[in-house]
Amino acid sequence: GLRASELRALWWRDVDLASGILTVNAGMTGCIRGTTKSGKARQVYLNSEILDVLSLEHAGRKPQATDYVLVRGDGKPWGDYDLGRMVRSAATRLGLQMGRGADNGTKIVPLHSLRHRFGTEVARTDIVSAQKMLGHSKLEMTQRYASTDDPRKRAAVEAAMVAMRGTK
Repeated sequence: GLRASELRALWWRDVDLASGILTVNAGMTGCIRGTTKSGKARQVYLNSEILDVLSLEHAGRKPQATDYVLVRGDGKPWGDYDLGRMVRSAATRLGLQMGRGADNGTKIVPLHSLRHRFGTEVARTDIVSAQKMLGHSKLEMTQRYASTDDPRKRAAVEAAMVAMRGTK
């Protein structure tokens, strides 16, 4: 549920491997590490798969607290291109397909769509938790942002279409 700028700004001190909690307290614009979009820190729980990957990476690198989590081979923090490449690679391995590539028609997964999906899934269970983990200052933003699949709404839309056509 992190924004791209927040992923790029993560330091190892933001990752608590023991508790499985990530503290999001910065964003990255270009090469400048600054505040999050809301200006406030928040906590996000890591799932076991991400926690395993981060634990292995941490053990292999033995980073300092202020080392970036996502770094290139030269030790510099990832840029937007690096992050996009990682998302496309992971999406391909997972078989995820959303969006269209502009140049060759290949399907791509925009990173922000994964944030939306996360928000949607968490909001189905607890919209207040979704609001906090997404870093929204107002619940209304989370309600608009995290679409939910409500069968009653879907049925109402279908009924309206039938009524407008004048058919059953």
